[in-house]
Amino acid sequence: MRKPNRLLRGSDGFIAASAAHRLEAFFTGALAIGLRLGESLGLRWQDVDLHRGLLYVARAANGSSQRRQTARSGAHR
Repeated sequence: MRKPNRLLRGSDGFIAASAAHRLEAFFTGALAIGLRLGESLGLRWQDVDLHRGLLYVARAANGSSQRRQTARSGAHR
């Protein structure tokens, strides 16, 4: 018996639409860590620390740069 089609919503639809796109890994990663669109577009290679496994969100695509302290719940964003 065939499974009924289900409507893709939100992140499921976005991930499905970006499949096989050259930036699929970027889209999936940004979604997984909760980056806003402006934060994602403002990223530069210098913001990535592969050795420590860190990503620094230092600017937004609109050119603004601000430092914010975030509440810690034990999980890293």
